[in-house]
Amino acid sequence: MVLKLADKQTIWMFVLTGFLLIPVVFISMDVLKHINTDPVETAYISKDCDLHTSSCEALFKDGGKLIFSIKPTPVAPLLPLELRAELVSMDAESVRVDFQGVGVEMGFYRPQLTDQGNNVYTGTASLAVCTLDKMLWQSTVIIKSDKGTVVAPFQFEVEQP
Repeated sequence: MVLKLADKQTIWMFVLTGFLLIPVVFISMDVLKHINTDPVETAYISKDCDLHTSSCEALFKDGGKLIFSIKPTPVAPLLPLELRAELVSMDAESVRVDFQGVGVEMGFYRPQLTDQGNNVYTGTASLAVCTLDKMLWQSTVIIKSDKGTVVAPFQFEVEQP
């Protein structure tokens, strides 16, 4: 059977499309892996927690503790923010921080923190500007380990510039 030029072009177009879709599939799989958290536990956080003035602690049932901070303080939108999570009596495969507007959809933003050793994880983030004068944010620290996923939700209010 002899292929016509149009048939050859169609075959090459399908082959090229297939090669272009392979990276999209792998990237999508990696993104979906991090979206599904299915937490096995939510930490206890003191009502006195104020990320504008100091770090906050989250306590887990098994005795593990998370010390989380955002700098500079007070936390403000559009500034580069330094995130720090220190784990005490617990280990992690990965640590991420999910930022969500409370009551206002602000999009999906979940930076991964980098392991600095000694159970300290750091990273950077920036909060978007909202049309409200004050915006309530929730930063949920997501800790994945071989025991499952645990989360620690911290809320803080930010004044808009």
